[in-house]
Amino acid sequence: GGLYFITACTHNKIHFFGEIKHCKMFTSSIGKKLNSVLNRFNNPDSEFTVWSYCVMPNHFHALIEINNSEPQNENLVCPTTRGDKRTRLSVFVGEIKAIITKYARNNGYLDFKWQSKYNDHIVRDIHECNLITEYIENNQYRWDKDTLYSPIGLIHR
Repeated sequence: GGLYFITACTHNKIHFFGEIKHCKMFTSSIGKKLNSVLNRFNNPDSEFTVWSYCVMPNHFHALIEINNSEPQNENLVCPTTRGDKRTRLSVFVGEIKAIITKYARNNGYLDFKWQSKYNDHIVRDIHECNLITEYIENNQYRWDKDTLYSPIGLIHR
């Protein structure tokens, strides 16, 4: 269980999810699908709760809580071929990536790919939670200063 700040990026930072113009995110069809998938977990009674998120042109950020109860789906902690176990968080992020990849491929974006890994950070206290929430909510206003910013020439058409 716990609260995590995650970031997952597209391969080569290609802008598959949309564009930011005048500090406003205009989502593509893939970006809309990602919004819809993340919004599904906006329920504090579920095993996973996405408390806050933002979809950016080439990545998304989310503040995700994993409750402390046993997984309802046994596959959420599963052995890998190496014999270790995937965490519930990695399975959750993997599921989001798989849903979006399938949607992209079914809608003509055959070159859509994610970066193979994602970044996660355990949120330690309420102060840190507030800072992360503010960062997520204002991310599109600081796009040109974002570490994941990439030139407009990499937009997928």
